[in-house]
Parts: sequence; C-alpha cells; structure tokens
Amino acid sequence: MVWRIPLIRPLDEFSRLVQQIAPLDIFCQGRRHLLGWLTYEEETLMEVTNAVYPPHEQFQAFFATTDESPFVMVNLLKFKDVAEYADDPSIQISGREAYEIYGVEVSKIVEGRGGRVTFTGDVTGIIVGEVDDLWDMVALVEYPSHASFMEMMVSPEWAAIEHHRLAGLAGQLNIRATAR
Repeated sequence: MVWRIPLIRPLDEFSRLVQQIAPLDIFCQGRRHLLGWLTYEEETLMEVTNAVYPPHEQFQAFFATTDESPFVMVNLLKFKDVAEYADDPSIQISGREAYEIYGVEVSKIVEGRGGRVTFTGDVTGIIVGEVDDLWDMVALVEYPSHASFMEMMVSPEWAAIEHHRLAGLAGQLNIRATAR
C-alpha cells in the first residue's frame, strides 16, 4: 500500500508569514495554508510504502551505522482483517489478535536485551498530511543499541514467534529515531 503525504515547509521571510495578519484561511489540496500567524506552502509529495520486511539494501543501510547509541523504533502497524497462518490455515483470528500474541512475547525478548516498549496505542486520527488508510496501531520501542536490536532479530526466541507477526501484519513502517 502506498500513501502520499504532503511535506510542508515554512515560507522564507517573516513578512511573508504574517502577510498583514489575514484571517484564518486553509486551502486544501495543498496550495497555501494560513493558520493564524503561520503560513506554509506545500513543497512536494513523499511516498510511503508499507512492508513486512525491508528490502535487502535498506536492511544493510540500517545496520551500516557505527552509532551504537540508544534509539527508539516508531512502529506504524497495519493489520490484516483475518490472520493468515501459513503453517496452520485452520487458525481463525484477526490480524490484530495474531500480532498481539507476537507483541506480548516480543516485549519479553526486548526487555531481556535491555530495551523496553514505551508506548502502544491505536491510531485514531491524523492532523497533518493525508493517507488513504490510517495505520491501525503505533508502538514505540526503545533499544539500547543497534547490536541489541540485531541480536533480538536473529535470536531463536524471536524466530519462534515471528509467524504470529507474519500472520497478522498487512504491512508496517518502522522509523528509527535517536535523541539529539
């Protein structure tokens, strides 16, 4: 699934921002957005593609860093309506339920490697940008290092539960964020 999200940038000059303090105007489809004192112009569109696994090149680039500082992974999750277990098609649960089984167990694995799940919740709306279909859930997971994240992904414990993740996910977006 591909979403197009407008990227916005502030106008260059303060005088153009204020523009004689015009009344609140919002023009959809991206022309110009004047919200009180701030004016923004739409700059370009960004394509966002949900996936269950990263392409090999993206995976390599992610782990090519020498930065071993802690980071937070922002997980935007989209679930299948009905879970698809390749090893047992008789299992009839929702994609969300399958992922929740994975979530309980992966939390233990993360904590065993010094990380922690800091937030999970349902996606209930979007205020900036637009997507055809919102993600179902967001999870924020803090990892002590890239090495601990990699250790988790290649562990036998993770391999034992990954089938729940695969059965439940229609796609996801994982965003690494580091403190400044």
